[in-house]
This record gives sequence, structure tokens and C-alpha cells, in this order.
Amino acid sequence: MKTRFLVYATAITFTVALPLFAASSPKGGILYTFKGGSDGQSPVAPLVADAQGNLYGTTQAGGGGMPCDGSTEGCGTVFELIAPSSPSGAWREKILYAFTGQADGEVPTGGLILDSAGNLYGTTEGGGDLGSTMCGNPIGFGCGVVFELSPPSSGGPWTETVLYTFEGLPDGAFPETALVFDKAGNLYGTTVLGGTENAGAIFELSPQSGGTWAESIIYSFMGSTDGELPISSLIFDTSGNFYGATVDGVYQLTPPGNGGEWSLNAIGVFEGGSLEYFHAGLLFDPSGNLFVTDPGGAPHVNGQALEFIPPHNGGTWTEIVIYSFRGGGDAEPFGFAEDSSGNLYGTTLGNAPNVGGEVFKLSDSANGWNRTVLHSFSNTRFSQGNGPQAPLVYGKWEALFGTTSQGGDKSCGTGCGTVFGFLPQRKAKSRFLSLAGARSE
Repeated sequence: MKTRFLVYATAITFTVALPLFAASSPKGGILYTFKGGSDGQSPVAPLVADAQGNLYGTTQAGGGGMPCDGSTEGCGTVFELIAPSSPSGAWREKILYAFTGQADGEVPTGGLILDSAGNLYGTTEGGGDLGSTMCGNPIGFGCGVVFELSPPSSGGPWTETVLYTFEGLPDGAFPETALVFDKAGNLYGTTVLGGTENAGAIFELSPQSGGTWAESIIYSFMGSTDGELPISSLIFDTSGNFYGATVDGVYQLTPPGNGGEWSLNAIGVFEGGSLEYFHAGLLFDPSGNLFVTDPGGAPHVNGQALEFIPPHNGGTWTEIVIYSFRGGGDAEPFGFAEDSSGNLYGTTLGNAPNVGGEVFKLSDSANGWNRTVLHSFSNTRFSQGNGPQAPLVYGKWEALFGTTSQGGDKSCGTGCGTVFGFLPQRKAKSRFLSLAGARSE
């Protein structure tokens, strides 16, 4: 077990007035525009909200300091957006931690989770042991880490603690997705590579006396019928089974009984495999049906939205294609959020020139699922951001919040990225009110 590594970072605060989306589109607000440098750059992970409605997230670049993974302006950040008291108020942004690319990690691409004490937990794709045989020499990148970020007791900076440092084979390598807690306080996650066959792994971290954590690989992908390269975060069902996705399809992981091994069951296949390491999104509805977005693979190069209905009294899962994405802005989806009426909300990256993706709604009806575009991002409306690469999340006022990986501020070339939000309007079925007056500090 590695010695725990402590780093202290000073919170940095920024203030900028920001515009709203154009009135011709379903309205939403730009809450924050990243600026690179000592600020964040390129958010690609979903946000998480605390009980007060404050939002937390990561950027895979920015933070200042040494270049990392192609970025000249830092190794990534953890940020907070402090919510105003009303939708017309100002959002304030703070950089809680800037990664250095050393033992503390670099390039956080996964989302964060919160515990009841307000601590944040996440992963970095690289950093950690820069001298590891698999991920270190000669490039010095590292296989990644799991970290905890703790708030100060009274003023001062947040504290980062590395809970685990990956080493490659037969350990995991390159964690790129969010973690999940079980009821006992153990953490679970995935690594894109590593494991016994270097096809990816699922790991467990268990807290130990004295504040350390013990890691175990509970499943190593073989790269055969079980798939390879796990590209999604894990989710639980009510029976304690895990669900996730590889580039080849969707799986169920069942816990062992009486000291046995975890067992994997492939329940759906992505035809042709996903084209990129875009993180597939998974969501359970209240009836136990599983909704999944396939980012795209031949022959469905633009992606699909899938529903898996669980078997009754044994048997196999039933797979239903509820929507096939058509291309242009309507391509390469990134997971779902669901409202109380069963409507699904998501984002797409898009795959055509001058197209920056979309925010969309899928509604079930007697004639099938219908798609409504809530907003279209475009490279020609640079200040609004473009290229969302993460699912939407619910937060304060039952609003939906998300990020764009590009656009906004031109100091990063293609843009440093933004945080945006949509506030639902009670008296209309598909309209969204703007988050008026949104600015940041």
C-alpha cells in the first residue's frame, strides 16, 4: 500500500459577467466561462451538486503550473460553483485544487462524488508513480490515482489526499470515470487498461484503520466475450449488482456469495464497438429498466439510445432501441438525466463542421420516443460554448446543469469550456426559463 500523499492548494476565485443563450432557442444560462491559465480548462466530466445546490466538477487541463498531456496550462483542476439564493443571482467559481502532475495525479476526466461530511472523491487519468514500469518511463505519465479532497475546518485551502496509486499490470491503469460508494463505505471504479490481460479492470477500495485504503481488483476484463476497455462509471441496482459498459457493450457484475468471485454477465452489445473512448452513460428508472447511450460504432456511427428491460424468472434482458441519432448535431450522446414524468434529458457532442452538439429531451408516447432539441451549440456562437462531453445533472431549483468542453473564452484556442444551466418552466411542457443574470466570481 502506498504512503498517503498530502498536497495543499489555495482556492482561486474569479469574477466575470456572462451572456445568456440566444432568445431564438429554448433558453438557458451560461453560469461560468473558464479562462485557462490558473483557471480551469476543458471540463469533460459530469457535475455533482451538494445539499445547498453548489456545483462541483473537474477540468482535464488548466490550473497553471507545468504542462500535462498536451496542455500547456496545467494538469487539471477541481472547481466549485457557489449557488446564488435565487435563479437571477450570481454564481461564484472557486478553484479548490490544481493538480501538479506528480504523485498527486494529473488530468482528471471523471466526475466527483460527495460523502456526508462534504469530502470529494475522484480519479485522475495519469500521474501518481511516474516511474512505474507500465505507465511511467520513458514518458513519466503515471497510471493514475484515486484522491480525496477535504474542505478546511475554518478557512484555508482544501486538502488533497491520494488514497491509491495505480501501477498497471496486474493492477489497474488509467481510471477515467467517477467512483461509487456502497453502503459500507467502500469505493468502486473502473480503469480503462490494466488487469491481468491489460483490457481494463474493476477495483474496490476499502477503508482501513489508521486512515489507509486497501485496493483489490474484483474483475479483470479478458477482451473476449466479456468486452474490454470499460468506458462508463458503475451504477448499482437494489440487489447490489453493478452495471457498466465497455467499448463492446453493457454488462452486469454480480457480487460473490460465501467468499466466491464476482461474476460478469454481458447483457447487451454495441454493434461494431464504440468509435472513441467516449464515456457511455447508464441510468435506472424507478421500474428497474436500464437506459444506456451508445456513443457510436459501425453500423450506428452516430450513436443510439437503448433501453434494457430486466428478465422475469430468469432469462435474458430485452434490448429496445428507443432512438437512433442521425448525425450532425444529433450525434455521439453522453448519458441521461430523468425527470419525474419519465422524460430523458441528454447532450450530444456532434460530428459535423461548425456543429457543437445539442441539449435534447426524449419523451415516451404511444407512438414511440420523441426527441426535442432544447439547445443547439455552434462554433459560430463561440461565447455560448460547444462540445458537451458529459451527462446533465439535476441541482438547485430542479434545474439541469452541464458543461461544454470548448468554446466560451478564446484564450484556449478552441475555447476553455463553460458551465450552463436550464431552469424548468412549470406551465409549459417543453420550455425552459433562463437563469437570468448569471455571472461568476
